[in-house]
Amino acid sequence: MLHPSSYLAALVLCLGTAGAFLAFGLVRAPNSGEASTISVAVITLAACALMWLPGAAFAAALAGRLPAVLQWSLAITGTGAVGWVLFWAWFASPAFGLAATVVTAAGSVVVLTGLWRRLSVTDFFVPLAMTVLVAVAYVALASDHGGFAGGADMIAHRYWVSVDNKIPELFADGLLNAHKGLKPFLVGDWLSSDRPPLQTGMMMVGYNVAPGGSRLAAAFVLGVAANVLWVPALWSFLRSLKVKAGACAVVTVALALCGPLFINTVYTWPKLLAAALCLASFAFAVRSEGVPWLTLALSGTAAALSLLAHGAALFAVLVLPVLLLRPHRRAPWRVLVAGAAVALAVYAPWLGYQHFYNPPGDRLLKWHLAAVYAPTKASVLSVVSKAYSKAGALGAIRFKFNNLRMLVDPTAWGGSLGWWNTGWLHSTVGHIRMYLLTRVLGAPGLLLLAVPLSFLRRVRERSPVVTMAALAGGSLLVYVLLEYGGDISATTWLHTSPFAALVLICALCVLGAMEVSSRPYVVWALIALEAGFFALIWVVGVGQQSASAGPAGNVIVGLDVLAAVAFATMALLAVGLAHGARLRTVTGLVRANVPVGRGGRAHMRLSRHRPAPTRPYRPYRPGRARARRRPR
Repeated sequence: MLHPSSYLAALVLCLGTAGAFLAFGLVRAPNSGEASTISVAVITLAACALMWLPGAAFAAALAGRLPAVLQWSLAITGTGAVGWVLFWAWFASPAFGLAATVVTAAGSVVVLTGLWRRLSVTDFFVPLAMTVLVAVAYVALASDHGGFAGGADMIAHRYWVSVDNKIPELFADGLLNAHKGLKPFLVGDWLSSDRPPLQTGMMMVGYNVAPGGSRLAAAFVLGVAANVLWVPALWSFLRSLKVKAGACAVVTVALALCGPLFINTVYTWPKLLAAALCLASFAFAVRSEGVPWLTLALSGTAAALSLLAHGAALFAVLVLPVLLLRPHRRAPWRVLVAGAAVALAVYAPWLGYQHFYNPPGDRLLKWHLAAVYAPTKASVLSVVSKAYSKAGALGAIRFKFNNLRMLVDPTAWGGSLGWWNTGWLHSTVGHIRMYLLTRVLGAPGLLLLAVPLSFLRRVRERSPVVTMAALAGGSLLVYVLLEYGGDISATTWLHTSPFAALVLICALCVLGAMEVSSRPYVVWALIALEAGFFALIWVVGVGQQSASAGPAGNVIVGLDVLAAVAFATMALLAVGLAHGARLRTVTGLVRANVPVGRGGRAHMRLSRHRPAPTRPYRPYRPGRARARRRPR
């Protein structure tokens, strides 16, 4: 047991260091926008520390109650829950919000000081290192042509000319200024109740301490720290499916080089934050057999938080019953109802905000379900009913076919959203970028080369592959059926899709290649091709022409070197974890009581460990048992 003074020293050291790093980095970033390599690295690390600290404390507190593979699911859920509490604290008053922020940070440090040893090296600290490396690499690449001090404005200029990535920042400014700017409109003709505010609450762990002139950069790095949580969320989900740590590391490296995941992490609308919370909810549902009431309550909490991050998570959350109602693993009905009640209790305060503080808050539902994007006071049900009555049965079928086509067809609805990326309309590389950013099934890029391997029988029989395919396919099916499809703004674009499905599809591509190939260099060759494609499309090409058709600025070589070092470190860590075992040994699903195949070695290929010896099977014979009895 540590002396009480140790807790105080750790508290002062951790909070002082994080705050000093954030202030030092923001002050060192020149006003001209040309951030140094040290400033970018320091600010990113400080933002990650402040953002993830409460979640890490939550995971450490519950580490002994649940399997170690769920520790990052716990951390992500805890981070989101603390952000939700901070949002309401700051909404009540800035003074109360500041007090809640300080108490949360102090309590998190005290808990971690005493309980950090409970956290697993394999299932917490290794994915933590991978996530930090991804965050540093992404921020460095996004800033390698200057403009770091501009934050979200820099990203919009380079990749996606829209104000959507500034909405969490504008909401946070309204909370800091005692509701000023929240009513009647937040931006343009959009209400503050039209988009859920979870990322805003999570940003309040550090946004309020940033100097006034550096809040753009602070909001940017805090948004990246929130959205990059898809990395440990995927790790925890794969580990809950009994995928080995080395395979998880290889999958992380491959997905970190996926262009749409990079863009939607640095363009800080909270779509990948919602995906991270969805994956955490899936992980809890997969491992619900141990302590069902706790895991299902956490699963419901994570699902509700994903909806509070971004509404598109609804298409993935509706597939959650696939995991909860599995044969032979279904929890009792009273536990399922309790989990649903917890989810409703978490989401209910936002319904109150929408209906009482700034009504109606249902504009996006009318937009995507009925293609009515102008503000209207009619109810969602009446608007949707009117839209489908006007289209008729044949029209509705045609609209759903349009949705299916939009998932992959580059010519659907004119090919692209050119008004958001006008600078990319005059080059082949630019059209490739727009295709990757707008088509769900084209977004994985060169990882799609491994898709045919996923249909082989020995891959389809693996339970992780089956579960992931069911979740991804189910999410896309719900998306196709619910999205209206009769208008270019209400069809199945990638940026309005459930991003949890995109992450699962990309991971399926890599896992399929790892299960089939018996040589590690095959998978690493695929990753090398993806790395070259990523550098050509998203680093070199974007540097020549930004999305806004404006000048790209001079290259900051130090930031590109920093990103390259981060990616190389991730690759070395993945190789180290997978060392000594063939990459084909992903699942390790060897059961001692399952008969081996031809030659006695068919199942030995799945794991480098031999199964435990079992006694030979002997059928029961009643006569033998009676013969052993002593005569009376």
